[in-house]
Amino acid sequence: MFQRIVVLLFFCGITAQAQYDGSYEDASFETVIKNPEYATSLNISTLKELKLFEKNVKKFKNILHLNIQIYEEVKAVPKVIFTLKKLQTLQFNCFGATQIPPELGNLSNLETLNFSGEACGGSSSISKIPNEIGKLKNLREFRASFSSLSFLPASIAECENLQVLDVDDTPLNSIPFSIFQLKYLQELGLNCWELKSLPQDISSCKSLSILRLGGNVGSLPSGLSRLTNLRDLQVNYELYSIPDELFQCSELVSLSIRVGANTNIPDSFSSLSNLTFLNIRGSSESESMRREFPTTISRLSKLTSLTLENLGFVTLELSLNNMYDLSYLNISGNKLSTFPRQLSQLKKLNDVVLDSNPISVIDPVVLDMNESVNISLVNTQIQTIDQTILNKLKPITFVLENTPFGEWLGTEKGEKFRNYYDEKQIYFQHYSDPGGC
Repeated sequence: MFQRIVVLLFFCGITAQAQYDGSYEDASFETVIKNPEYATSLNISTLKELKLFEKNVKKFKNILHLNIQIYEEVKAVPKVIFTLKKLQTLQFNCFGATQIPPELGNLSNLETLNFSGEACGGSSSISKIPNEIGKLKNLREFRASFSSLSFLPASIAECENLQVLDVDDTPLNSIPFSIFQLKYLQELGLNCWELKSLPQDISSCKSLSILRLGGNVGSLPSGLSRLTNLRDLQVNYELYSIPDELFQCSELVSLSIRVGANTNIPDSFSSLSNLTFLNIRGSSESESMRREFPTTISRLSKLTSLTLENLGFVTLELSLNNMYDLSYLNISGNKLSTFPRQLSQLKKLNDVVLDSNPISVIDPVVLDMNESVNISLVNTQIQTIDQTILNKLKPITFVLENTPFGEWLGTEKGEKFRNYYDEKQIYFQHYSDPGGC
């Protein structure tokens, strides 16, 4: 990120200050328009400001960082932007405009280009990037996530210094494979829901640290094990199989994958000893699937978050002696009929998600669990809680939406029950709570 730039503006004996710190907070239009020739950063947040900027664009000759974020419809990207030859950062997060004009190639000093719709509340209308983007030899970061982008020109691979390419959550169904030759690329976001293919080999992206994949691909490209800088891998489509090479990515810190109903999960996790975050989700259509629990997951001593969802596990064969730091455990959508007894061994555990398991009884194991832990039992068969357990409970939260017990908690007697235990910091939630676990 760019270092803080401080510009002192002297005008008619009055000193003003404009700063750029990556957020444009001090570059408001109201401040900068008073002395545009000295400004290096500028925020534009209304159509009125945009029109005034277009009218006076020649006065903004020293602008380096321009952020246009307007919650009104902007019919087109103003071409005057592309006369700002010193521009290093351009963020255009607006509704309405669909295409970036070819004049984009005039911004030879541009380092950051951001058309992401996430910043403007959901989705940007930008659908096409011109071939002239390949002229931006200094470009380090290109983001167009949550946009309508349907075409990414092959010329983007000519941006040889590109470090971040993020087109997540766009309707792209194909990508130029030449981007996998970008040797300085560190973050690659291709979580595109219609993506149909990936290159066979990805090993040329030597600097890649973060990789997000989506679409309808079904497999992983080869060469992952040669990406020695890879720390974060997210795969948001169902894998037909999990390649052995994945378990050779020993530097991974975060791994998130999805598996099909019949996909085998190898018991080979020991080699991924640096993982702190592991998320494996199965198909919601695999109700009849039964899987053996991969016990080597228990050897991942650095894990702080573990999700094993919809995988058909009947038992949770965790040996938790080495899992000192686990604070979040999600084993929803499996076939567990009882609370895993090992939960009491996890002394840092704050959140446990047991949703959609055929559990009917709150087990006494909760008495030995961490104080103030959140236990989600949504869509289970819990009907009540034993009085002996109630009398011994420490502060705790149970989420019981869509359970027989949760329905009773919504009655007049249930409300009195909840109010009584609220005073003891024992909470029984019978509805969805966005702030809960």
